[in-house]
Amino acid sequence: MVKKSSTLRLDGPATMLSEEVVSSVVQQGAPANATSAYAAKASVKSTKVLTKLVSKKIQDVKDDWNWKGFGWSFYKSFLYPEAGGVSFRMPISQNFLTYFSRPWLPSINSSIGFYYPWSIGLFLSFSIPLQLYFLFLVRFAQSILHFLKIRKTPVNRVEYSIDVVQRMGVSFSWRYSKRYGYRRMVAPWGLWLPTIRIITRWLDSLAGLGKKLKTEWLISKTAGLGLTSSLYNDGLTGSVVLSLNSFFYDWGSWRGGKSSSYREKLKKMKEAERRRKLVEEGGVVGE
Repeated sequence: MVKKSSTLRLDGPATMLSEEVVSSVVQQGAPANATSAYAAKASVKSTKVLTKLVSKKIQDVKDDWNWKGFGWSFYKSFLYPEAGGVSFRMPISQNFLTYFSRPWLPSINSSIGFYYPWSIGLFLSFSIPLQLYFLFLVRFAQSILHFLKIRKTPVNRVEYSIDVVQRMGVSFSWRYSKRYGYRRMVAPWGLWLPTIRIITRWLDSLAGLGKKLKTEWLISKTAGLGLTSSLYNDGLTGSVVLSLNSFFYDWGSWRGGKSSSYREKLKKMKEAERRRKLVEEGGVVGE
């Protein structure tokens, strides 16, 4: 028995389409529409998840942000008597407690300097404590000795003075001077900076002169006095540096986000100090 199908007449020349064909075409188009709707819903959902994730990360950064202020450094070259300058320092990595609590990570700082003979420069510096270089070398030597079984007893722990800041790093600078014009420079540098506590000890030994000068106030207002040296295209430079942190902590901590807590920040700062002491003593700090 042959089934008679009804027909549908369209405008134009004699065009005849079966209702079954039209129905099948409509049914075949349905999955495409459903897929598009599903893809649109999935896209909206993923966008919401991504937005929520980004918002959380931004909030975490705000909570971790704890502005430490700025400092000044004064330089007087001992290689070139006429040269000297001043630098305005803006720390970067120190403002993030999570980063600051890991002393093995490079310290990142920015600064703008004004020097004589007249020049101006913008600097971005990366540095780590010199103790870490020695620590890496000692650990490497220990591993080699242990591997070769030359020594059966462990190497004694290396101790470093916490009263002297010793750092090595590299700086990227953009400078302009009347003599050389605009220059971009990359220079390694080293810093040896006894803290002001050593100086006040010398003062204390001078008939109690340190007490008259209110050594505690001097300690809180001064970072250190020492030497710094850099290697540029023009040659080696060496300067006496006086580092002042007069405004570094006076303004207190700025809480970044609404959910940040002063107690939590204080706890993180204590943990950062503990980690730093472990590194200085040659210990291993975990995550």
